[in-house]
Amino acid sequence: VICPQTLSPQEQQILQELAVFRSMAPAEQWAEESAIVKRLVDQGLVQWSGPGAIVLVSAIRNMIYQSLPPEERELLHTVAAAMRADRAEYTAAAYHLCRAGDESTAIQLWYTHMAQEIQRGQAGAALTIFAQISSRQLEQSHREALAIVRAELQFLHGNISSGLATLQENDWRGRSERTVRALGLQGKFHQELGAIDDAVTCYQQAEAVVYDLLQQVTEFHHLAGVAFLRQQRKADARRKADLAHYHAHCLSGNVHEIEGDYGAALDAYHQALTLAQRSGDASHQARVHRLMARLYTRQQNFSAAIEEANRAIAYYEIMGDRTNQEVMRNLMGSIYLETGAYAHVIDILSPTIAYFRRIKHSHFVAAAAANLAEAYLKSNDLRQARAYANEALQLDEPYTYSHAQYTLGLVSQAEYDLDAAEGHLQQSASFAQENQDPYLEAHANHALAKIYQERGMVEQQTQAHARAEELAGQLGLVFAERSLE
Repeated sequence: VICPQTLSPQEQQILQELAVFRSMAPAEQWAEESAIVKRLVDQGLVQWSGPGAIVLVSAIRNMIYQSLPPEERELLHTVAAAMRADRAEYTAAAYHLCRAGDESTAIQLWYTHMAQEIQRGQAGAALTIFAQISSRQLEQSHREALAIVRAELQFLHGNISSGLATLQENDWRGRSERTVRALGLQGKFHQELGAIDDAVTCYQQAEAVVYDLLQQVTEFHHLAGVAFLRQQRKADARRKADLAHYHAHCLSGNVHEIEGDYGAALDAYHQALTLAQRSGDASHQARVHRLMARLYTRQQNFSAAIEEANRAIAYYEIMGDRTNQEVMRNLMGSIYLETGAYAHVIDILSPTIAYFRRIKHSHFVAAAAANLAEAYLKSNDLRQARAYANEALQLDEPYTYSHAQYTLGLVSQAEYDLDAAEGHLQQSASFAQENQDPYLEAHANHALAKIYQERGMVEQQTQAHARAEELAGQLGLVFAERSLE
């Protein structure tokens, strides 16, 4: 039993602050009181829990927590929520906000970071939190966000009928981003239940809302510009016009790039960059440099791609955006892979994949794994190559499926297992074609032609070679670096 008289007010305060944490708390938050924390550790009231983390001993936590006045308890939960949010621990932050009686902020915070938290494996904990919130007293926007959060989590847990019912309790006739997400989710639920016609209807309704919103955005930019002109605020009017054109050029460039019209894509990105530079917005400039780095990579202009990637990273560093820095390093790994600098690929991507594993971002774990697999293959480390390629496949990310199958095909060829090599490369080419990825389809067919040549399958070799050359001609590709000798 703790005797309050034996503890200083500062010691009692820290114990109360720790009592609202269900698990370890970041010790850095009490750095200025480190001497007091040490005394509490020496007294056996607080324990170290891994590097940089402390926790109140379980035997006294509940007693201290229950002794807190309701107002004090809510205040401490609010402080704890801020600590968790600062560390991007949004599910834990939502828990504390709910305990503080601020369900609306909890919903909005988690809704904003939903994809990230799901990727970090927080879906189960989140469902427990949000299932206990009553929507009666919530504003409509928060009520809608709560319904979407619950439905997303129920979908992940396989509760298809319950998830659909959750969404159908709300009226989704409004024109908002939430309406788009809700209609898209309803489509997924109907599809899982085999109601394909209902699913298609939901998707079409969502598409209609998206187009409506895009039209409104353009119109509002125009109206804001006109209003500024009437007030002789020409700079503000120009900024609004530039913003509208910036987004349009980025979208246009993306479309041209997907279609393989790289020249038109580059023109669009240059126009977007000019507008971004005029605005001085770091995030807009970073985005264009990122798009241009990707495009130059596809054009095999690797020196330009590396320059653009470094520029994007510099902007992300200014913004303090660690995740996008690692995204760009993953792209740089892809660039060095193309140039044959395989040691650079391994050096760059080994810490990058560790970061994405830590935050449980499966998409970029798979992307980095696929690149590392090919780098190790070209470094003649077949064991590591196969391990990374299999890791990419197991994550079931469509974006990297073709690349992983392609690499496994080359690994199997190096191991003289031509049957397996042919199977992997056929899957790579087929999936790339289905997903309209002419770049990987070209490489997979080029490798297949080599396999068929080794096996004396002349007709198949001719077909694969012709397809590879057709795509290479469209994209301006040269196969020298990635072909097998």
